[in-house]
Amino acid sequence: MDDEMTTDELTEDLGGDDSASTDDSVASDDPVTTTGDGAQGKDKDFVEFVVKQLVDNPTEVKISRRVDELGVFIMVSVAKEDMGKLIGKNGQTVDALRVLLRVMGAKDNNRVNLKVVEPEEM
Repeated sequence: MDDEMTTDELTEDLGGDDSASTDDSVASDDPVTTTGDGAQGKDKDFVEFVVKQLVDNPTEVKISRRVDELGVFIMVSVAKEDMGKLIGKNGQTVDALRVLLRVMGAKDNNRVNLKVVEPEEM
């Protein structure tokens, strides 16, 4: 068929050679993985930032992150006197944080869960 063009002809029509015309920023993007660490800790950094802004003792904030086949699991521990500030009235503050984490996880096809650990447990 005469209507088909070769790769070299297409490259010439676009105004360049095929060796130097690739865009590395687009070509190097990793595909989204559904099995784990797509966010690469952005969710943990987000939780750490928000929680440290809420509490009176930001040095007492401890956050651990675990990735398994069920998704991402984040555990947060704060000083005993800061538990009420993290949880909020009727749990509204921690529920809002969970919703935001769910949205962040959805962007990377991950399920993100948040657990507030009582100071004695961790």
